[in-house]
Amino acid sequence: MWGRGSSEGGWGHVVLPTLASLRVAVFEEGGRFVGHRVLPISAIRSGYHYICLRSESNQPLCLPALLVYTEATDYIPDDHQDYAEALINPIKHVSLMDQRAKQLAAFMGEGEESQEKPCETPRKQRTEAVPEPPMDPRTPPAALLPPTGPPSVASPGQRDDLIASVLADVSPQSVEELRQHKGYVKLLKKQYRDLKDLRKKHVRKLAALHKKQSAQTAGPTGGSLRRRSQASLRANGSVEGLEQVGARRRSELYEAQVQGLLQLREAQHQVEAARKREHLLQAQQRLRDIALECQAAQLKRLKETSDREKKELQRILDRKRHNSISEARNRERARSRDQGRKEGDLNEINRRHITESVTSIRRLEEAQVQRQDRLVAGHHDILQQIQDEQPRLLAALEMEMAREAEDLPVEIRDFLAAEGDRGVRNGHPTTGAPPTSSPPSDDEDSTTVL
Repeated sequence: MWGRGSSEGGWGHVVLPTLASLRVAVFEEGGRFVGHRVLPISAIRSGYHYICLRSESNQPLCLPALLVYTEATDYIPDDHQDYAEALINPIKHVSLMDQRAKQLAAFMGEGEESQEKPCETPRKQRTEAVPEPPMDPRTPPAALLPPTGPPSVASPGQRDDLIASVLADVSPQSVEELRQHKGYVKLLKKQYRDLKDLRKKHVRKLAALHKKQSAQTAGPTGGSLRRRSQASLRANGSVEGLEQVGARRRSELYEAQVQGLLQLREAQHQVEAARKREHLLQAQQRLRDIALECQAAQLKRLKETSDREKKELQRILDRKRHNSISEARNRERARSRDQGRKEGDLNEINRRHITESVTSIRRLEEAQVQRQDRLVAGHHDILQQIQDEQPRLLAALEMEMAREAEDLPVEIRDFLAAEGDRGVRNGHPTTGAPPTSSPPSDDEDSTTVL
């Protein structure tokens, strides 16, 4: 179907759009034909498009093209235009109705005040003097207003059940769940390896110092002890003096070894305690950062979930509306052929659908806001719990370090005993073992006592 458009190039109604076409012709200022293009109406879409022109023989041209903006909408009769706008944007429609109701209430209030004042004009003239509210051209007619009687919409309990079925339950992640995060677990493993390497380094230093002490005591001490033993034998004529001197000397060497190793171990323990405190603070900071990242991602997902819930609620309400229309048509088809009554029922169903949609969407939005507030409050509680947990962890770490510091002398003695047993098993006696009271023989070298 061909036709000429308006001055702006628009057509209000196209009959049989599947068979209609639109011809776009371009001419120069002098009237010379440049090109044209024939487009089927069913292929036109809204938006900006490039239209490549063709010659009179319908051959495509290389360069000439048009950039046009088109708008294609479904045709709606003027009688149903108000219903279409109300169904497309029900919240705006109800807002306009509320605004008109408020204006009516304000003018009615002014009319009542004017009636209370003494006036000589008749009642009929006073009634005619009350001005009518200005009519908004975009406000739908009175047929779209909800009925003054009890509306036949869903009860609050049914609406709450519908919203509860659509609304998803979202809870904040707990501290235990945050500790299972990949980044936090990776940091703990790295800290464990760091502390393990530090302890190995300290054990090597401790073993090196013990070896150095053993080398110092095994060298010149043997000759001095031999000279002392010979002098004691010449003075006393027995081995009792040599035994006493050897036991005292071994005890002094052992205590000197213990004190030297203990001082080194105490310094190492302080380094380990500082490293543990640093690791604890790093872990808590990492846990706090992970909590903030997870909470931001959860709020973003919650926004997307809210949008999906609104669309789902709208689909449910549209499905209910279509079911109600189908039932009404079936009833009217079974009872009578009264077209006017049928249209009245359809209008009532549309009004009821608009009212129910607006109410349900508003209640859903309120529920979503409350859910988001609860989620944000839960996020603050989790962050506060992490912050309150840090002093307790530091106090527990300090108590553990204090207990380890008290057990350092026992640890050093166990270390010396283990080194002494290792030396005996290897056939190299060391001074790491506690002093014994067995006397040496005259033929033995004094170094074997040490």
